[in-house]
Amino acid sequence: MLSEDYFWTSPLAFWEIPNSLKNELAEANLILVKRDANYRRLLCDRYWHSTTNIADIVCYLPAPMVALVVKNRV
Repeated sequence: MLSEDYFWTSPLAFWEIPNSLKNELAEANLILVKRDANYRRLLCDRYWHSTTNIADIVCYLPAPMVALVVKNRV
């Protein structure tokens, strides 16, 4: 399912997802998040200890999530 919402292009952190969009995402089997900016939005652009389980950080998401981040090569 594809969905458009202002939230996707806003600067808001993912924990600020509007309830209407959160309810829609709750019906998904998997949420795909891509690129560095969205990854930072997932983690609230904070430093997390490397032993922190990402599931504990993104527990606000209503469905399983995969984050795709491409490391730039120099």
